[in-house]
Amino acid sequence: MNAKIGQITRVLNKTRKGNASKHYFAIWADDNGKPTALLLTEQELSCLKKRADKNVSDLPTLNLPKPRSGSFFNRFFRNSRR
Repeated sequence: MNAKIGQITRVLNKTRKGNASKHYFAIWADDNGKPTALLLTEQELSCLKKRADKNVSDLPTLNLPKPRSGSFFNRFFRNSRR
């Protein structure tokens, strides 16, 4: 299984002992250019989401790439006419 930076992926706890969670949520984060792995329980993830919802004004602006318009073929043929 491959993941991307920022993608939340549910993973099985392969070395579960006792009362440990059956699964975790794995997140690869960019920590000043260095990929950093995080494993969170459902409760921890829920707490983080609640904190972000409560403190929206403290969040940095998220810059998402603009989606490409049109299908691959439309973009290809439009660009090939130039």
